[in-house]
Amino acid sequence: GHPGWGALKQRLDQAKRNDSREDRERAERERLAKARDLVARARRDAAAGDFAAADRQMKEAEALAPALPELAAARTEIERLRRAAEERSAAIRKHLADARAAIARKDLAAAERALAEAEKLDKDAAAVK
Repeated sequence: GHPGWGALKQRLDQAKRNDSREDRERAERERLAKARDLVARARRDAAAGDFAAADRQMKEAEALAPALPELAAARTEIERLRRAAEERSAAIRKHLADARAAIARKDLAAAERALAEAEKLDKDAAAVK
């Protein structure tokens, strides 16, 4: 064969390996970026009270990048938001029950106070309307 073929073939093989490594690294960066984006969306969904969407985003992020450092902090934050929402919801239900009981005993001032407390907790709550 020609004297330069062996060296040229080695250079070509090395270039292919480098391209392949760069492709893998690019794919890894894209995977991590997508997982981070999903975590950010999960946090926004949870902050907006959409915990089902937050859970879906987190599951997808965990599947893409199980070792992503942001996952643990996001899980903790989402659970804190979920507990706060549940506590707020329970408090609203209690105020509404108090309002119903006050109306039943014709204590309208107490009913108004209980409704005002419920509204303070969540003006948009369907149960308050």
